[in-house]
Amino acid sequence: SKELLQILTILENVHAADTDCVLSEEVSRHDGFLRCLNSCQEEGKCDNDKAVQTLAGHVEATYNTDDGIDTNSALPVFTRSELQSRLPLVFELPQDKLPQEEEELKVLIHLPTDDETEQHDTGFVMWPSAVALSRWITKNPSVVLNAGAACNAANGGVGGGILELGAGCGLVGLTAATLLRQQLELTTQEEEEEKQHDGDSYEGGTLFLTDYNPTCLENLIRNIRLNDLGKKTESGRTTSPTVVVGLDFFDQLPEEEAAALQLEVFNNNQNLSSEDQYWLDMDGTQRPQVSLILASDVMAYSNDADLVANTIMTALVEGGRAILVSPSIGRFGVEDFPECCRNVGLDVEVTRLESDHDSEESNLTEEEQDTLVQELESACVGFKENYKFTMFTIDKPITSK
Repeated sequence: SKELLQILTILENVHAADTDCVLSEEVSRHDGFLRCLNSCQEEGKCDNDKAVQTLAGHVEATYNTDDGIDTNSALPVFTRSELQSRLPLVFELPQDKLPQEEEELKVLIHLPTDDETEQHDTGFVMWPSAVALSRWITKNPSVVLNAGAACNAANGGVGGGILELGAGCGLVGLTAATLLRQQLELTTQEEEEEKQHDGDSYEGGTLFLTDYNPTCLENLIRNIRLNDLGKKTESGRTTSPTVVVGLDFFDQLPEEEAAALQLEVFNNNQNLSSEDQYWLDMDGTQRPQVSLILASDVMAYSNDADLVANTIMTALVEGGRAILVSPSIGRFGVEDFPECCRNVGLDVEVTRLESDHDSEESNLTEEEQDTLVQELESACVGFKENYKFTMFTIDKPITSK
């Protein structure tokens, strides 16, 4: 009976674990799962062990209810290749001058297991631009860590928060969130030594991971859990929240229309300030403008340049900055994007992003560069050794006083 209880407890814990939401499905599809569960129930009855019978019934009901598993019939077992494809990708991103023993920042990414639909689900796979921007962020962490402070200093205390546009699997935004958590942990250690604070909560802007595809949004929530984001540090402090919301470029109104709608909303809601600025999520909820926008490979169609520029203008606070990375060739709208930004009132600088796999200034050895190329080829769609990236640095001028 003791061994049966241990087995059932393991099955129960597998299902309850929120760090890997697909694990219980994989376990329940194994041909030994039903045999094990049925054996536990039968032996519990034979031994008249109420504890075993109760726990076995609970495990069966839980898997049936939450995972849609019919414990009366076996489902097709996952093949080895299918199981391998469901494993999360592990990205170890380089960091410079890190005051810790660890030299790389680790981010885990689970790709959606659903089949692609006719909607061309670009967020179901990993794109090279996301990896390039994430590696650039970890080498230039002040862009993330000081975004709110720099923006507040420029515009008099307005702004805060970070937004990833077209997040897909969320590597870029999760990299930023992990940097913020890492910084908080270091700051907490210093504060504990100086005994200045004791378990204070971290006051920071929200980090938004956005996409328009419902499956991608569900997968982003899964990846937040997979990376233990949002949990308290050892001292009891929590990082700024990482929130998943739907965002459609077509929902972001041009500035004149947004101002008119904003005035109408203000007149009907006295809890809002007439000077409040916001962007809209796919539920119609007004979200506060942010001080930093990150995006990678979000332009694929001819009208995307206008839509992305308008969305940045709408979602970015005055004095804020957006960093966008795209392939240098093979994408509609990339060449038109700078002009589209200027047309809506944004300042933009275009540079080539030097990636570690081909940069002459890279700290990697030739062997390490070859290894990186192999890893990118296996993890990313369409990556080749001569892949080039373009970086757009976009600033929103301060016009208000």
